[in-house]
Amino acid sequence: MNKYLAYYLRLSLDDGNINGESNSIASQRQLIKDYIYSSDEFVEMQSLEFIDDGCSGTNFNRPGIKQLLEAVKNGEIECIIVKDFSRFGRQYLEVSKYIEQIFPYLGVRFIAINDNYDSNNHKGTTAEIDVALRNMINAMYSRDISKKMKSAKQTKIKQGIFANAYPIYGYKKDNIDKKQLLIDEPAAAVVRKIFQLALDGNTAFQIAIKLNNESVPTPAIYKKQTGNKKKWNNINEGNSLWISTIIYNILHDERYTGTFIGGMWETGELGSKKNIKKPENEWVRIPKSHPAIITQKQFDTIAEMITRHRSNNISKNSNRPLNKKVWCGNCNHLMRYRSDTISPYYCCPTVNYSDEYGCTHDKIRENQLHETIIITFLTQIKLFVDNEKLLRIIKKTIDKPNISTDNSISQFDNEIKDIQSKKRKLYEQYTNKTINKTLYLKERETLEKELENKASERETLISQQQNQKNILESVQQLSQKFLKYQSITELTKEMVDEFIEAVNIYDSERISIRFTFKDELERIIKIIQSK
Repeated sequence: MNKYLAYYLRLSLDDGNINGESNSIASQRQLIKDYIYSSDEFVEMQSLEFIDDGCSGTNFNRPGIKQLLEAVKNGEIECIIVKDFSRFGRQYLEVSKYIEQIFPYLGVRFIAINDNYDSNNHKGTTAEIDVALRNMINAMYSRDISKKMKSAKQTKIKQGIFANAYPIYGYKKDNIDKKQLLIDEPAAAVVRKIFQLALDGNTAFQIAIKLNNESVPTPAIYKKQTGNKKKWNNINEGNSLWISTIIYNILHDERYTGTFIGGMWETGELGSKKNIKKPENEWVRIPKSHPAIITQKQFDTIAEMITRHRSNNISKNSNRPLNKKVWCGNCNHLMRYRSDTISPYYCCPTVNYSDEYGCTHDKIRENQLHETIIITFLTQIKLFVDNEKLLRIIKKTIDKPNISTDNSISQFDNEIKDIQSKKRKLYEQYTNKTINKTLYLKERETLEKELENKASERETLISQQQNQKNILESVQQLSQKFLKYQSITELTKEMVDEFIEAVNIYDSERISIRFTFKDELERIIKIIQSK
């Protein structure tokens, strides 16, 4: 197997703000290429580039670094070059583990140019202590930046300064002072109308019907119409409707009284993108922080009415097997779980507001839906577990030597060797001063592009071969998973979470189940059809 010289580039948003140009992707690439070209030992090596643009170095959950480490795991990488340790990562323990343990064990050389580190020059020396210290400093730097950003945000929150990217429906940012909120009158008029209709005794459902009948744009549609580029929830292109959930969210929002509310969410650990909602008693509330759309008295009255009258018909039981898995196939809304004197059922909320999308008015009984899913699932199990002929066909296809592909790979190997030979001769011409540096660099760049193309085509062929081998392994793994469910008589949450992405219901006669193993099934069908 040919091994490659890999160089890794990373840029995060913080880097761009602090010392942008020196850390830019283009700057890192040029620095590394200059280093490679200046070294005789690298001039003939094929190189691969891995990039993470806009990714934090505080964790290894980055697309580029994952691809690089996968290539290392597969034995494809001989040497890794980065601008400095911080580009590879800022998490002290993880970075040190790779540089001091994993890479040496796999025989992968690691070079950090600006840190003057080359693992080939420091085997068994005290230089590893310096590496550990540098990585620790990088980790401390990231932690310090994170703390300062959180502290600055908390200070703004305590002062009642609006620092979010988007204001809530009914408000807009002041064009002069972005930290100040102004009333967005067209939207605010709708908010006032919603509160007044509620005070007049209308339910959230009735209010939604009125707004839909009057063709009032929903908050998501209004934001989109006014140029807001955020991807809002509950928006299906131009087809979003007012539903009771949107009405409840507005009636529950105390910020319409002019009260600033901040600190509702906090970020998880360093490097995590997960936000955690804080208890209400920890939120920061500052009355009269911005112009009010409704009065405090109106808000308190509505809050009392909602507490007293809101329906308890919606099930809170998150342990239902199909919880948050059943969707209307026509309007793409999550179907509601209800119960009557007969049995629990699912229904589409959109039919209460409009017939525009052809949503079913049928009650989809839970027990019948479970039965349909079980029958369909057992059919899939039979395909994977019981059909020995299928497995034999796949295995025969994979084990059959592909002479044409093998010949193509050998041809690419010869072409790659030929290009490498040309590079060596070109370099000799340059060192012998037969050609000047400008011509050398130009012709070398042409050869490198040609080499990259050939290497890429070769890797595609190898990948295709490997993909076929993976199919059998994937099928066998799925078969093992299915074995425990081949006698299933009742739908369980464990089974649904493992094998079902979503259930789309169009009407009582048409149901679509989206399984997690769809891709594997399609690949198998293609193999069968080719026989």
